[in-house]
Amino acid sequence: MAVERYQVNAACSVCGKVVYADQGYHGLSKDHYDCASGAFDNALEKYEEANRKLKKMFSDLDITDDSVSKPRRKKKVLEGEGNIAQKCIRLATAAFEEATGGKVVNSLIWNQQGQYRGPRWDLAAWGVDFDFTLPDSENIFKGSVASWSTMTAVSKLKVMDIAPSNVSFMYEH
Repeated sequence: MAVERYQVNAACSVCGKVVYADQGYHGLSKDHYDCASGAFDNALEKYEEANRKLKKMFSDLDITDDSVSKPRRKKKVLEGEGNIAQKCIRLATAAFEEATGGKVVNSLIWNQQGQYRGPRWDLAAWGVDFDFTLPDSENIFKGSVASWSTMTAVSKLKVMDIAPSNVSFMYEH
């Protein structure tokens, strides 16, 4: 009695012969298992060869992984440490020292925060708080300058003019 063989594929794509189930076959390609595993070995060799050719082309162009760099991100500057803020601190300090006749020992800049910024709020945009000494005194006093203008607008000034408020050593621009 002859046993019927189950035909999986009419022709193996590697060797061109008929593929029967009892010979063992690759599930995806339906080729002979031995042919398919050899074909994958060849594919790996072909990939390696193509990769070598690409590397040679790029080395001829003088493009390497080291010469191609990621775009540089801007260094994040902390609030109050940027160029504009530093210029505003210098202008406010000079104006404060001129108005009080004292010498600034320490200064701290502040910004109006988040949702309170902008033209719809009746709040100062930024300011500088000072620790200072007066002539003929060793005590340290506190004072401040508040500005209704933006820092960018003030940084464009040569001299900052301030006006006293109703509180001692508190000034406005």
